[in-house]
Amino acid sequence: MTTTVTQDLAGIVLLFGNIEGTDNILELSNNVYFQFHPPQGGADSLEKWRGEQSERLNGPFLAFIFGKAMSSPLGWVCGSLGDTKKCDVQLAKNHETGVSREHFRTDVSPDTHCPRLTILSKNPVQIHVDERTVTLQQGETFEIISAATIDLGQVTLRAWRPTLSHQEALRYRRNAEAFDQAFLKSLTKFPISLDTSDALTFDLRLGENNTVYRREEPNVGTGSFATVMKVKELHSKQIFAAKVPHFKASDSSGTARSRLESLTKEFRKIIDLRHPNIVQAVEVLTGMQPNDSPWLIMEWIEKDLASVRLDDRDGPILATHVGKGLAFMHSQSYTHRDLKPANILVRLEGARLKIAKIADLGATKYDISGGMQTYTGTSLYMAPEFWEPMLHYTNAVDMWSFGIILLELLAPASGRLEGWDSRSPPNKPEHQKWIREKIRPLEKRLSESFGPLVRGLLCEKPNDRWPAPRSVKWLEENIRADTGSRKRGLSALVETGDDAQTRRIGSEPATFLKSHAEPSPSPTPSTADTELLGSPGPDPSGVEVSDTISSIPGAVEAPRRDTTLKPSPKRRGTPK
Repeated sequence: MTTTVTQDLAGIVLLFGNIEGTDNILELSNNVYFQFHPPQGGADSLEKWRGEQSERLNGPFLAFIFGKAMSSPLGWVCGSLGDTKKCDVQLAKNHETGVSREHFRTDVSPDTHCPRLTILSKNPVQIHVDERTVTLQQGETFEIISAATIDLGQVTLRAWRPTLSHQEALRYRRNAEAFDQAFLKSLTKFPISLDTSDALTFDLRLGENNTVYRREEPNVGTGSFATVMKVKELHSKQIFAAKVPHFKASDSSGTARSRLESLTKEFRKIIDLRHPNIVQAVEVLTGMQPNDSPWLIMEWIEKDLASVRLDDRDGPILATHVGKGLAFMHSQSYTHRDLKPANILVRLEGARLKIAKIADLGATKYDISGGMQTYTGTSLYMAPEFWEPMLHYTNAVDMWSFGIILLELLAPASGRLEGWDSRSPPNKPEHQKWIREKIRPLEKRLSESFGPLVRGLLCEKPNDRWPAPRSVKWLEENIRADTGSRKRGLSALVETGDDAQTRRIGSEPATFLKSHAEPSPSPTPSTADTELLGSPGPDPSGVEVSDTISSIPGAVEAPRRDTTLKPSPKRRGTPK
């Protein structure tokens, strides 16, 4: 049988060697097609294919080569399954070794073009690299920048990239761009179900169940990285929100693929977080052309907390709804990390609050270990632990944000809480001073009816901070949602005097208590005002694109012709 022989290191995505725990690996499935024969030559050639590793490397060696022996444009799947239509490289004879049938995928990152692993199995994978160990759960990704050992339990293997010359690096980049193009071209395109010949591609997207979405009006909201549009599904006539990442026609295929992966990550987070107090998603739509920007279709809620004036009695209702959304999110090992008024959507019924929902899950992170190390968020609502020298935090950061929101809502203020320019966040002394001079005085002005809750949320030590379930329980036991207290209306709790009935809680300066002429879009396109500045490990915030977009189910089923929206089952992870 023919084996892979290549002298062109620029065509190699990743090499495997030092494979332990599996005998005669070349005899499994079609593994022989991946066999790599090291080039013969001088010391320079030897060092290059080895990635300049000093340790001993033992064969047989397997090579993932651009465009070769790949059953899907998504990448190469490795596991214990012998079916080459589903698993490209068989690493164990069966799954009894702990290697799942489809354990992980190898592909190329659209951002860095480095080889990347995405965990498909429920069984964790350990990566030993640079004297540290990273444990990856299902859906998490890891880029192979330097040589690493992939530990699947009984089976371990060494993974690395060859060292490339300048000319080889240029050819590698062209190969990676071709990989991105093939990926985008492979996405399923749904047939057009009505005459759209006169419509611009940007104004239409085609979805599952014969759905067609059309932009209804100019952009209703624009953030740093995305725009929100109001769209109509043409068969059902229902209105939805479409979140659209910013794009240019000149964007590379890698940039287009990165946009799609980012939006799909957010979609999958919403799918995992089906709850009445978290915004619901419908589907992710790709355009007719590979570089067309994707749309994330979500339920339409016209207003957010940053743009409405709530009725006096609605503060406890909002607090309970947001608290319940956070409690569920945290129970599923997710942390929002950018909770703020603009990311809380509110639906009104007349002048009263009907429901509040947490939105904009772009910064939300899945973390089963209970510790995160990425600096992100909006400065005004970020917890004190973000300013510690050894950055390490938990979902308690959301509860601090929740506390700041309630403080703005419930405390009579002589001036609105002011934050910092997103380009120059505060240092630790500045943030501590802000807490002392702005937050603590406002706390003292709170009524005792709400004081215990807000003070519990604004503990500077995260271990002392009230978690979401405790906060919701306290609200349910202590506050009547219809009036705001056990005996009195909410406005009476925070203010007395002749004008108590005419002033709003938190006073005018709190932005989300002011009514604006133009409603905020749904959902808000806002993002954390501080960009991700880097993390020692991967960003396991959600599953990368693990299938064609057309196969991703929604938290809310896409409307069928002559039907209305109804929930669809939650998608489970990839089985072993």
